[in-house]
Amino acid sequence: MKTTLVSTFFFFAAACCMPFGAAAKECRQEVVFAKGATTAQVKGVISGYSYCDYLLRARKGQRLTVHSTSRQADTMLQGPMEQLLTDDDPVTLIADGVYTVRVLMPRALARKGAEESYTLNIAIVTPSPAEQPAEAATPVVDAHNAKNSVDWPGYYHAVVPCASCPGIDTWLLLTDQTNSVRYSLTENYLEEEEGFFQSAGQAEWGDNGSTLVLKGADESRVLFIGEGAVSFLSEGQNIPEENSKYWLDKVDAFTGNQEVLLVNPAKVDARMAGQKKVVSIKESVMNFDHPTDSGHQSLKADLEIYCAAQQYAMSAVTYYEQPFTGGKVIDQGGSKEDLLEFSGKQDVLALAAEYYCH
Repeated sequence: MKTTLVSTFFFFAAACCMPFGAAAKECRQEVVFAKGATTAQVKGVISGYSYCDYLLRARKGQRLTVHSTSRQADTMLQGPMEQLLTDDDPVTLIADGVYTVRVLMPRALARKGAEESYTLNIAIVTPSPAEQPAEAATPVVDAHNAKNSVDWPGYYHAVVPCASCPGIDTWLLLTDQTNSVRYSLTENYLEEEEGFFQSAGQAEWGDNGSTLVLKGADESRVLFIGEGAVSFLSEGQNIPEENSKYWLDKVDAFTGNQEVLLVNPAKVDARMAGQKKVVSIKESVMNFDHPTDSGHQSLKADLEIYCAAQQYAMSAVTYYEQPFTGGKVIDQGGSKEDLLEFSGKQDVLALAAEYYCH
């Protein structure tokens, strides 16, 4: 079982929240312990965004241990408490109730449709009366959390719901600074005039190490941090809702020559044209540090990178007044017939070619 902690419910995005509409298949089963037994075994297979839930009833103070034969799938505990489960590490339950052990694929593998079979060995043990006070006085603290176990710095993007427009095109940059975190947030309310907003400032980690509180001017929203995605939380939430549509996916970023090229890895396709490799990228976004002579500060385009020739073509190009395709449209154009050369090693297209061609 993977032991990287993305503290429970980033994986809801992979399993059941999926902001871009992928359908997850759910299996649900009650765990039955034989009379007098403290262990039970369940088996299953998951693939892509599917997941399996195993329900069991337990009491406060009991210790739950789950061992999985899978080396890829993740196992989470849900219910009165939320926690990523690691092999053979006992968890002391905090309340009476029905708990769910969920098995699912990490987001990166779910996107690829990876399949995995597994066996779970589940044990619930009641400590002796002499042990229980010590457990209550000295709770076990898991040192692994999103803050120290997740590759969270970078750019994130999604179109999230909007009450008055087709959606809010949202871009977020999280930067890891010495002893602090800085954020930059851009929100473009689609089809609304004067609907482009930017904010920036410091962010502070929550006590659980899995959330960030944005501390910019007039900004106090909270982010749940996961592996490859973040989600805005509603007031009072510690984890995203099961059907949250506020997940932002991490994107690939290439920086050079006062430009940033942003690419959704799900929209990259590499193919062979004869003996030569061609990389196609849909809806890439390029930001410029300053407005160009033409008046635009960003563009959106489809790209074709010809690896052997070290050339590229841009089509369906739209130029925008503001960064992150915000503000007015300045111009449109571009054709796959127009082959262009890279302008040195720091050209963001050259950096993307080096990354995707190899």
